[in-house]
Parts: sequence; structure tokens; C-alpha cells
Amino acid sequence: MADGSAQVVAGFDAHRPVDEVADFAFAAAEARGALLRVAQAWAFPAEAVSSRTLFVAGEDRATWEDQEVLYLSDALRAWQEKYPEVTVRTDVVLLHPALALLNASEGADLLVVGRRTGSQTAEGRVGPVTHAVLHHSRCPVVVVPHGG
Repeated sequence: MADGSAQVVAGFDAHRPVDEVADFAFAAAEARGALLRVAQAWAFPAEAVSSRTLFVAGEDRATWEDQEVLYLSDALRAWQEKYPEVTVRTDVVLLHPALALLNASEGADLLVVGRRTGSQTAEGRVGPVTHAVLHHSRCPVVVVPHGG
């Protein structure tokens, strides 16, 4: 169980969960006796935002956010069962993913993000979110390679 002082933050996309990133983050939190904060950023669906849309109804926003919370809860379930000693807090926020991670990692001991590898990924390249957190995070960052 986390004692509240140590904190590991993991970037997560529940629509494309990555086992390697989740496993590393949970194992790191368990090893440190740390709270694991899982940050998921989301955006309005493309059909909800257009030049004809002047506003998004609060009920619609709440519905979309609730769906994101459920996706994340479902994606984390197996990892919470595998690591029952890890206390998990989720942050589902309407922000750019890099900003969501940087905000969530304020005061953290470690930030865990993923990096795609494989034939369609340029060797040695990281995506824009990983690039941003590597340059602006105020805590150590672990980049976990994955094939997804």
C-alpha cells in the first residue's frame, strides 16, 4: 500500500492500452511503495467540434468524460488484479496529452511514458508527447518501448 509520499505517474491511452507501459508503471509503483497516478487525456469527438458548433453542452461533455473514465477503468482492471498492493488514482482530463502528463507529474518521483517501435517507426524517434515530457518534466522520465 502506498504511504502517500512516493508517486509514480503513467501516461495512458485506454483506447490503445500498452501492456509494456502498464506493467512497468505498476511494477515501479509497487517497488517504491508508491501511489500510481494514471493520466489519460481526452478530446471532444471530431463530430462534436466544427465551425458550425458554437458550444458543447455540459451534458454531452459529462457523457464523453464518463465514457473515458469507464474505458480507463476497464483497461486498468487486469493490472490492478496483478498488482493488488498498488494504490491507483486516475486523472481523466480534457487537455493535450503532454500538458496532462506534465501537470500530473508535478511533485512525482517518476513519469512513465511509452514509445512505439517497429517497422513503421523511425529509429531513435519519439512522438510529440514523449518529446515534450522529456524536455519539460521536473522529475525523472522512463520511456518504455512497445510494439503497439
